[in-house]
Amino acid sequence: MNGKPQMTTPQPSIVERVARVRARLTAACARAGREAASVRIVAVSKTHPPESVEAAAAAGLTLFGENRVQEAAAKIPLCSSQLEWHLVGHLQSNKARAAVRLFQMIHSVDSADLLRRLDRLAAEEGRRLPVLLCRRRRRRHAPCRPRPVSARRRAKRSRREGSAPNNVRATAARRNVRLR
Repeated sequence: MNGKPQMTTPQPSIVERVARVRARLTAACARAGREAASVRIVAVSKTHPPESVEAAAAAGLTLFGENRVQEAAAKIPLCSSQLEWHLVGHLQSNKARAAVRLFQMIHSVDSADLLRRLDRLAAEEGRRLPVLLCRRRRRRHAPCRPRPVSARRRAKRSRREGSAPNNVRATAARRNVRLR
């Protein structure tokens, strides 16, 4: 250290941060000609304790995302039952049963096999489960990102098996998962 006192900037409260996000969301919706009320904020709570989730809920957030099933299994029971939980990270098929029980929506279905498994597990639980299909990049753990698909790439993908976006017709027959 140089002997000078350290200046620390106070961290904004959760309420202040939520207000800033809502203001930015409202401005973006106005630019897009869209109602701000039609957009939902998913507060990703990974690595944050249940107390932080409750503080965010007190600030008006009701939709939370987790990217790890195990962390969610420990956290969700400690939080208000009024909150809605989405899985926003990669889902391994061996954790699908727990995910169906814990989450109201899964954002990261990246294979037809996983989609079929979720459909079966949702049926066993007697519920319909909204899911988002995800097309991964070439690397296994790369994030899911929507991107335009050329006609050539579409034709190539339609010949491959196993990837949910490539088998959309097969997924449409699923009774207990709802594609969004």
